[in-house]
Amino acid sequence: MLTASKSLLRNAMDNLNSKQRGTLELCLFEGYTLREISELHQDSLVNTRHHYYRALERLRKALPFKAFRVKAKDL
Repeated sequence: MLTASKSLLRNAMDNLNSKQRGTLELCLFEGYTLREISELHQDSLVNTRHHYYRALERLRKALPFKAFRVKAKDL
């Protein structure tokens, strides 16, 4: 089951565009804030936030389980 979940997650991540994937990886796996990511990407905070939430939405639709039910207050 874990292997299937990893495969689903990998496929879902591969279907994100580069800005969405990069933003999500930096935030969730590297611990950067959205403001720090916007500075790294030399993009506005509004755009960075858009990439982050769009990526989460696409993962929610692609994955059959509720692993990515992240709320703004949790960030």
